[in-house]
Amino acid sequence: MLTTALREGEVPLFIALFAKVSKLREYLIQRLVFEPGGEGLAIACRAIGMSEKEFIQLYEYCHLAKAGTKEEVDAQMPVLRSFYSNTPRKAAVDVLRTWHRGSDYLSALRELETRLKDHDGA
Repeated sequence: MLTTALREGEVPLFIALFAKVSKLREYLIQRLVFEPGGEGLAIACRAIGMSEKEFIQLYEYCHLAKAGTKEEVDAQMPVLRSFYSNTPRKAAVDVLRTWHRGSDYLSALRELETRLKDHDGA
């Protein structure tokens, strides 16, 4: 339903549905949807158990909904695929829990990136 809502241009419906599934506040989902990099959306999708393919579709629809181009989406794909596949689900769930508590989501993103760098260096 999430991808269908976005594909049909129903951004408010998508935000409401994603809020229900993720238990995040709608204003935070709007930030995730409209942020340029897509990392926040990747974390939320990973935490709720979406496949990489489903996340990529959502990202494409989100980016195109905010007047992006297919070329921009294609250029970002290698980075996002790597980020998504290298983010452990448990780490994404931990970040989502932080967002549920109302903490700043950008600091949670930075914390996750630090964990991932530490994990890669181990």
